[in-house]
Amino acid sequence: EASRRAPPDTLDKLQTRSYEEQEFGDEEGKQYPSECAICLGSWEQEDEIKVTPCGHAFHKECIGG
Repeated sequence: EASRRAPPDTLDKLQTRSYEEQEFGDEEGKQYPSECAICLGSWEQEDEIKVTPCGHAFHKECIGG
């Protein structure tokens, strides 16, 4: 059976963002959503946020777990 895992360096290739209130939220004009698409937790100041090329945002721990 073929593996469905991404290559090991995939996570490193994704853009890493820090939480910035002006960029994250559900209000019109915000570039990223107000919560992680995996755990649905809100962003915190200390979060490392990984962003996919299509604009989805995840906690690094959630997507890399």
